[in-house]
Amino acid sequence: MKTDDFKKTWQSRVDGNIQNYSNEELNRMIVKSARKSMKAIQPNLMIRGVVGMMVAILVWLMVTDHYSAAIGVMYVVSLLMLLGTYFFVEQKAYKLNKYNSGVPVKEWLRQRVEKVKKSRDDLIKYDFLKYGSALLSAYVFYSIFQVLRNVRFNWLSVIIFIALFVYILILRHCQMRNNNKTLDRLTELYKQLEEEE
Repeated sequence: MKTDDFKKTWQSRVDGNIQNYSNEELNRMIVKSARKSMKAIQPNLMIRGVVGMMVAILVWLMVTDHYSAAIGVMYVVSLLMLLGTYFFVEQKAYKLNKYNSGVPVKEWLRQRVEKVKKSRDDLIKYDFLKYGSALLSAYVFYSIFQVLRNVRFNWLSVIIFIALFVYILILRHCQMRNNNKTLDRLTELYKQLEEEE
């Protein structure tokens, strides 16, 4: 059986099933499908757990550790940067998922495709700047913390830097892969809507 025959058979079954749904139900299904596709580029349970753990550790250190004012400032700055970045990412995900019932689903989906495409293009365009500055700032914070704690140079610092570098490379690869997959799924969904008209 040819691929076209599979497509025709599948389409006829889909057409037969779709006729049972109202436009409102179909719109809800499309929005749900799009949101499911976009989950890959949004904070998941693991990210939320890591952020929660880091916040708990920083707060615990601030409360229980006897430290100088400079180290206290480092804790507060670290906590504010972590929370600020996390809330920025959550707000971006919320806006991406938000559906206004006054906007046609096709238009809403087109806007999602454009936003995800722009996000992916920005990720490519500002790749070095984004990940390089993240790596550099993490290492600078760690180095300042080591100096303030009077810890001499050790190989642990070098290992942490290498581990951060590898982690950022893995993170970059996963983000690009997830962005591409999400964009492909949303584009395919949008094309299916266009074909229906």
